Amino acid sequence: MHSLKYDDAAMWDTVAGQGGVTKAEWRAMIPRLREADRSLARLSRGKQGWISPGSAKDPWVKEVLAQAKKVRGSSRGLLVIGIGGSDLGARALLQSLGDPSKGVWLDVLSNPDPEYIAAKLDDAKEWLKETAVLVVSKSGMTLETMAIFSLVREKLKALKGDKHRSQIYVISDPNGNPLHELSKSEGYNFIPHALNIGGRFSILSSVGLFPAACAGIPITRVLKGAQDRSLKNAAQRFAALHTLAMATHGQGTHVLMPYSNALETFGDWYRQIWAESLGKNGKGPTPLAALGTIDQHSQVQLFHDGPNDKAYTFISVEKPRRDVRLPASVNRIMPGLGGKKLSEIMQASYKGTATALSGAQRPHGTITIPTISPETVGALAQFFMLATAYTGELMGVNTFDQPGVEAGKIETKRLLGLV
Repeated sequence: MHSLKYDDAAMWDTVAGQGGVTKAEWRAMIPRLREADRSLARLSRGKQGWISPGSAKDPWVKEVLAQAKKVRGSSRGLLVIGIGGSDLGARALLQSLGDPSKGVWLDVLSNPDPEYIAAKLDDAKEWLKETAVLVVSKSGMTLETMAIFSLVREKLKALKGDKHRSQIYVISDPNGNPLHELSKSEGYNFIPHALNIGGRFSILSSVGLFPAACAGIPITRVLKGAQDRSLKNAAQRFAALHTLAMATHGQGTHVLMPYSNALETFGDWYRQIWAESLGKNGKGPTPLAALGTIDQHSQVQLFHDGPNDKAYTFISVEKPRRDVRLPASVNRIMPGLGGKKLSEIMQASYKGTATALSGAQRPHGTITIPTISPETVGALAQFFMLATAYTGELMGVNTFDQPGVEAGKIETKRLLGLV
């Protein structure tokens, strides 16, 4: 059984009218798609390690599991300090799959907002003594991360003295950057950041999977879902259709709308990987995260009646992990609603919104997963990473650099007198 299915019927002109992709446009895209496939095959041979997901047999996976077991055995919680790709993947995995009964609690500090950080540190004595601290920075010099880590580290040292060392875990490039050197000199627990995996593609590496394993998430099952061979063809179609929607039909805003609260943060993760990978050289799509059914009552008015400059993707969950049936008493307010399940309301809401968009000739597709599980979440992550890489190839941009981000970092450091 496949971990997900991608239905693109409403991306075509047969449903979306002039805003949909035509068969002629698709035929012209095929040679470019084949070249993109050859390019990714070359990248998979070492340069981009995420293309071939790990498995339970890999040494790095065994190391992650061993370190996570140590955290679960010695701490009540894990504080993750990172930003962007260093924390969004862990957040997405935690929200979708976390179970407090099976692992430690997780919290994340990413934004150096003084009011928020100060409030966290004020009551650190109550929780930090029994909390493991994970700092994630591939370069070892991420400004925001190092600032927050320095504050937490000093607070932990004040509480525990030399014993603080056993509670600190570091994920970074193992090639001698300042954070790596600090880790070695202090004797912190060190987990290498894969050299051939960039931050925003690191959700299925130690960066995303170590915090997930600490939270009791079965990460080998997540990786198994990412190995679904059907993902490649689905991701190719998604990439080609969205490239055509953007380049040929002016639909440069790409909306991802899961109908599940558990996948809300996954939308934030998608927004980063789509924007930071594809916004290059004066072109690129604008990703927009939405959530069903909530955004039916805010953004869907724009989606349905606003400019036809967007392509939409729904994520539908066929069977929830838990369900609730409405009491008969609700019939006094809405006759006929009693006895129905909340899952029926979610499904009807998704289908109703999709049908309405079809009626308005707005291009859209649906990713359907059987349920939310480690396998399906792993498949979703791998699907969107592959779709991002294929889209970058079809656009003719370097998916894996981030010159705009680096320019901002340099200017920020100049303003702080650090360069």
